[in-house]
Amino acid sequence: MRTGVVQRLGDWLTVKAGNSETRLLMLLMLAVGILGSVMSSTGVIAIFIPVALRIAQSTGISACRLMLPMSVPPEMDEMLPAPDKATQTIACLLLMVGLMISGVVPNVQAVLIVS
Repeated sequence: MRTGVVQRLGDWLTVKAGNSETRLLMLLMLAVGILGSVMSSTGVIAIFIPVALRIAQSTGISACRLMLPMSVPPEMDEMLPAPDKATQTIACLLLMVGLMISGVVPNVQAVLIVS
């Protein structure tokens, strides 16, 4: 059975990102992080692997370049305490996005310590 949700989500992310690979990575990380704040990290990755493969196929970007950043938000999510997990996850993601925009490659351990 095919619903087309993966195709639509991948196409939507590609359209919103335009021609910017950095913007695409940030949008993908935000989407994974937001869903990961309310869902199991294993389930989130299982949902987003086909999305990342669809994006890689349609844009020509290597799937490896999309998979690695996609794995960061669920890992951060697992390390955070449960009561306020969602807000801390979003804060970590925003900090990482801000660092990426400024041209700094974020160090995941440093971001976790700061938050």
